[in-house]
Amino acid sequence: MNRTLVAGLAALLFSSSVHAEERIGASYFAATIPANSTATVFAASANVSGASVRTASIATSGSNSYLQADFPDGTHRVIYAVEAVAGQASFGMMAYPILLPPNVGLSISNVGAASQGFVTYDLH
Repeated sequence: MNRTLVAGLAALLFSSSVHAEERIGASYFAATIPANSTATVFAASANVSGASVRTASIATSGSNSYLQADFPDGTHRVIYAVEAVAGQASFGMMAYPILLPPNVGLSISNVGAASQGFVTYDLH
């Protein structure tokens, strides 16, 4: 009897978590970022109540590319990086959603060849 109850509860627990839905974000950014430049996903001034970055991916061929938080004091903090050897394609995805505090922007920066960036997010 106890085994059946435990097995039933385990099945219920795992079946509901397997099909859990994740939001992908109401806003979408997609751009080709030219070589040795930075593209703003959203400015710090647009983020008045915090932001949820839901998904992010970067594809590059021969550049080091960075998804970074842009703070009001002018500093940048790398959230994740995609590094590639010249002429070799590389791809990276953010592992999990993140929350950014108010007045912090988001950008994609690269050093080397052009890259492509894709981000979904919500400004609160």
